Amino acid sequence: AAETAQFGVPLALAAERSDPDGLVPSVLRQGLAWLNDYGLDEQGLWRIPGSQKRVEELRAEFEAAGLKPVDLPSYELAENVTGLVLKYLNALPEPLFTAALAPEFQTCRSDAAALAGLVGRLPAPHRASLRLMFGHLSRVCANARVNRMTPNALSLSIPSVLGTVGTVMVTDFHAVFGAAPPSE
Repeated sequence: AAETAQFGVPLALAAERSDPDGLVPSVLRQGLAWLNDYGLDEQGLWRIPGSQKRVEELRAEFEAAGLKPVDLPSYELAENVTGLVLKYLNALPEPLFTAALAPEFQTCRSDAAALAGLVGRLPAPHRASLRLMFGHLSRVCANARVNRMTPNALSLSIPSVLGTVGTVMVTDFHAVFGAAPPSE
């Protein structure tokens, strides 16, 4: 499974191994698509931890799958899927923002135009993965009336993902990424 591994390897390599377009690793692409399809109404989405055992089972399925899609059943628990996505993101040897640009992202804070410029400088797999991730988080916040996950609640629940600029990237998605959140 080393040749299909997605966890703990650089984002671009994971994308190459699991995405026919070579842009977004399947664990992110499929996990976020599942959450958009089945999880947006879940109260506390991204706040409630999943079963470590089930998250590990899902991780093993994605590690072995390569370019083949993994079947995430509609009855899967949302917290297991968020747990899988977080496990993946936390295992990346370099953050989505990249080590080179992370300091610049931290200084932007609430400047959507500056953030957009930085996003444009990211390698394509990082840019595509960030867009998909923050597009999903934007959709989560748009449904806060049901799921109770406001931008502030998300920043408290997943600070390792959002960093210092995540709230702006969620609330000003259009300004940062230039279009509506992706539907996947």
